[in-house]
Amino acid sequence: MSEKTVPQSAPRPRNTIDPGASYVALHQALSRLACDLRKPDSLFRKAEESLAEETSEQEKLAALKRDLIPARRALDEAEGAYYWYARAISAAGPPPYAVRAIAEPLDAALKVEQRKVALLNRNVEANQPEFFNAANPPPHMKLRLAAEEALIEAAQKRAAATAHEVCALLEEDEDLYREHPDRIPSVVDEVIAQVAELQTLAMRLNFPRVVEPTFVGIIAESGFKGLIDSRLDLALGRRATAIGSGAVRKAVI
Repeated sequence: MSEKTVPQSAPRPRNTIDPGASYVALHQALSRLACDLRKPDSLFRKAEESLAEETSEQEKLAALKRDLIPARRALDEAEGAYYWYARAISAAGPPPYAVRAIAEPLDAALKVEQRKVALLNRNVEANQPEFFNAANPPPHMKLRLAAEEALIEAAQKRAAATAHEVCALLEEDEDLYREHPDRIPSVVDEVIAQVAELQTLAMRLNFPRVVEPTFVGIIAESGFKGLIDSRLDLALGRRATAIGSGAVRKAVI
């Protein structure tokens, strides 16, 4: 999904899916970081195609149900025209041939209408949609959820790459940075801010435990967690933790 795919200022075309502000924000953030978004974009397009197919099936079913209304009305009229003859037979026995000759076209017309309604009923039954609920969402919703997961996967890959980048920067002069954390290059804070933004956007998309744990896990394996924690807390707005660790000084009043 790109901005060209879903113009923000134009009215949305029919059978398209609103990605939601959280999805768009994370997508745009990853696009700015030049992440590979082909998988989520492909899944989102498939979701829209699936929605179009589902809508078409619903319209087909609605048309069949509309056709049933006049068909049933015609059947009722045919039954009313014919069953006077059936009642006469039950009351007085078989009528003479002349009367039977009049009833034969009424019976034929009734048969035609019965066939029409039977065919429509069978088509309606054959086109009944599957029952969907929260545990079993419709196909387009499954694809949309898959697109969200693929987008989060891209954010996770970016967080992992950023973690390796931070570790490489710190390893260049590890002893200095451990003794004097204030000497850590500003570029480290810049890339940490990128991870914090991805974490915040992922949380808004209801994936709170993917981006940050991936980043922190790699940092911890390299032994730099103590140097990075306070900076990440500050970038994420957890200022109380950052102040407590000494990364940010308390204001002197």
